[in-house]
Amino acid sequence: MAESELLGAYARDVQRGCEALRRELLLGLPSPEDGLRSRLEMTLHGIKGVAAALAVGESAALCHALEALLRGDAGARPFATILPALLQGIAELEAQGQAAQAGLAPPPVSALMLSLLTLAVDGTASEPDRPAWPSALVQPQATDDFEALFAEHSKVPAPVVAAPEAGLGSLEPYLAAQLPPLASRLGKQATLHCALPALALPEAQLSLLRTQIGHLLRNALDHGVEAPVEREALGKAPEGKLTLIARQEDGALELSFADDGAGIDEGALRQRHDAARAGEPLLDLLCAPGLSSRREITHVSGRGVGLAAVRAAIEEAGGVLSVQTTRGQGTCFTLSLPLGTA
Repeated sequence: MAESELLGAYARDVQRGCEALRRELLLGLPSPEDGLRSRLEMTLHGIKGVAAALAVGESAALCHALEALLRGDAGARPFATILPALLQGIAELEAQGQAAQAGLAPPPVSALMLSLLTLAVDGTASEPDRPAWPSALVQPQATDDFEALFAEHSKVPAPVVAAPEAGLGSLEPYLAAQLPPLASRLGKQATLHCALPALALPEAQLSLLRTQIGHLLRNALDHGVEAPVEREALGKAPEGKLTLIARQEDGALELSFADDGAGIDEGALRQRHDAARAGEPLLDLLCAPGLSSRREITHVSGRGVGLAAVRAAIEEAGGVLSVQTTRGQGTCFTLSLPLGTA
C-alpha cells in the first residue's frame, strides 16, 4: 500500500470517527453523564492509536488531551466546561487527517485549541485568535443548555470521500505500516503474518476492521509480546510473532488475531477485581472500565479503553469478540461478524 493510499484510508477512518463523535454528542447532550464520556473516549482512543503509529501531525497528542478531559485527570469537570474543547478538537482532528491525505503537512494544534483546553482545566483562557470562533464558546458557561451550545458550533461535515470496494487483504499493509514505529517506541520486535481470503468488502466495513484490529495490534505489542532480552531468556526468538487469519463460515467472517507473547496472567487479573466480579468470564474482566496493566498513561495505552472499545464496536455491528490465552505462549482474540456488517 503506497503512502498516499495509507493516509487516504487513515483520513477516511478519522472522518468516520469524528462523525461518530458528533452523533454521540448530539444524542448524549441531554444526559451527558449517562455514559457519554466513555463512548467518546473509546472513539478517540481508536483515532489516537493509528495517528501515533503513522505520526500524523499532532493528532495523537490532541486525542490524548481530549481523553484526559473526559477522564478528568485533573479533577471532575462539568461537561459544559469541556464541550467547547471537544467540538474544536473534532474539527482539528478532521483537518489534520484531510491535510495528510492531500500530501500536505498537517496543521499544528491551534492557539485556540490550547486556549480551550486551558479553559476546560482551570477556568481561564486567553483570547481566541480566530474571529470566526463563536465568542460564547470561550467563556465559562453558566447554563446547561447543551443543545444550544452545540448548535452554535455545529457545521455540516464534508462527506466521507468515497472509495471503491477493496479486498480484505488490504488490512495487511495498513497494519504492517503501523508495526515498526510502534514496536520501536515500545522497545519490542515483532513481525506480522496474515492469511486473508480474497474477499471484497465495502469501505465502511473495512474501516471498522482497520480500527478494531489496530486496537488488537497495539494491545499485543504493548501487553503481550515481551522485550527481546526477555524472550531470549525464555528460549523464544527475539522477534514476537503476530498473526491475523480470516475465514468465511456460514455467512459470517471470522478473524483471529494472535501473538506468541506472555499470555494473560488470569490469576493476577482476578486479584485486581473485587470479590463480586471474581467469577466473571475473562473477557468481561479484560474489558472492565479503566483496567490496564500499565501504571503510566501513554499514547499507546494506560487508560484501559482499547479492548472495551473493540468489544463495543464489534457487538454494535452484530458480532462477537472472544479470547483464548495460555501463560507463556500467547493470546488470541477472535472477531466473528455477519458478512453483511463485517
